[in-house]
Amino acid sequence: MRYSAFPVDLRVDDVDVPDEAAQDLLRIVQEATSNAIRHGGADSIRISLTGRGDELRLEHEDNGHGFHVDGVVPGRGLENMKYRIGQRGGRLEVLSSPGGGCTICATLRAQSRGIQESS
Repeated sequence: MRYSAFPVDLRVDDVDVPDEAAQDLLRIVQEATSNAIRHGGADSIRISLTGRGDELRLEHEDNGHGFHVDGVVPGRGLENMKYRIGQRGGRLEVLSSPGGGCTICATLRAQSRGIQESS
């Protein structure tokens, strides 16, 4: 299968992220992007990393086919994303509907994980 280039909108707040958490967040972005292209047929992705208060939030949104969240059997990729964020005391949320794309939200408590907003 051949893939074409498409736009990726990337927005990152000025936050300090420990190397271990950064690696986990990168792996989540890689897996979500791979899923969006392979399974969802997405041709546009928006990724944001924001820090507000004591939370760090990663959002990965695509314009793919979408799916019924309750009807999907999680594969290794989704399970790995949940495991990675869970190991850091965070949570992973998957929002999708048929025809509505997919949004993956990973949230970490900055204070409890050594992540601090830059001044």
